[in-house]
Amino acid sequence: MNAFEVLYVKVSSLVPKKIVNDYEQHIIAADLHLNARVYIGFTLLLSILFGFVSAMFLLSIGLESLYSLLSGVFAATILMAFFYFRVVLEADSRAAQIENYLPEALQLISANIRAGMTVDKALWLCARPEFGPFEKELKRMAGETLGGKPIVKALEESAGRVKSVLLDRAYLLLIQGIQLGGALANLLTEIASDIRTNQALRNEISAATAMYTVFIIFASVFAAPLLFAVSSFYVQATSHILSTQRAESSSQFVGAQETGAVSVLKVSPEQTLTYEEVRIFAVACILITTFFGSLIIGLIKNGEAKRGIKYVPFFVSGALLVYFIGFFVVSSAFGQLLR
Repeated sequence: MNAFEVLYVKVSSLVPKKIVNDYEQHIIAADLHLNARVYIGFTLLLSILFGFVSAMFLLSIGLESLYSLLSGVFAATILMAFFYFRVVLEADSRAAQIENYLPEALQLISANIRAGMTVDKALWLCARPEFGPFEKELKRMAGETLGGKPIVKALEESAGRVKSVLLDRAYLLLIQGIQLGGALANLLTEIASDIRTNQALRNEISAATAMYTVFIIFASVFAAPLLFAVSSFYVQATSHILSTQRAESSSQFVGAQETGAVSVLKVSPEQTLTYEEVRIFAVACILITTFFGSLIIGLIKNGEAKRGIKYVPFFVSGALLVYFIGFFVVSSAFGQLLR
């Protein structure tokens, strides 16, 4: 371990043990060859540095100290969350791939057992490249059982290395069958059939809820940004009109004073809502809407909200692009009326 890694480990000691354990579990589930404490320390230092640089930059361009500080903290938090969810999504992606190959793998193990092989030999011969990341997991289980580890123990440890509820249930049924002395070949065949049925139901549910997905995408990425763009232009136009009227009223009031005439003209009060405030509000609402919209789509399509996090960058960038393009189009079309 070099000097930088030692520094990262010391920095990670500031993080609660529970969070470190959570990182370790996801790193193992993602099959990433990383030290959890080194990874946490590196991402924490990088996030703090990024937040500090962001705050100094905003302060240098004239933003108030409080807003600069809050923006720096927000930027550091976002970067830290990005590194965390990168590991989470890697683990979920690996689990999803293993779930796709699980029925075929169990069917092949069942066929090997029917041919008279032992469970460990059946696992070893089932480890094929076409099973993707499940090949490595099968080889590891087979190697452990051939080395003398009980098959039940190897299955339990394998379930702990993969964040998949479907795989956990399949292993649980297999462990119970082994402990009760059932016909493993028939059991594996039934488990594979049940998993295929479950996956077919998931696909049907995904197809049935496709309209909801389209509606959420349209509302959060297109409709809401366009409405915010129109609202922003309306506030800008209203502010321009009121400022013009205020200037004309002021000049008339001065002229009435110079002529000595009695004037009842009053200057309009200051505008309480500016275009900049509306734009900040619009961008904040777009960020919140697209974030939760992505989570809802992940929940609808995969049954887990966290699987929608991968859509967040695309939804956010698309919605902001629609907002600024919409504002530009509306300003170009009706801006001549303000001149």
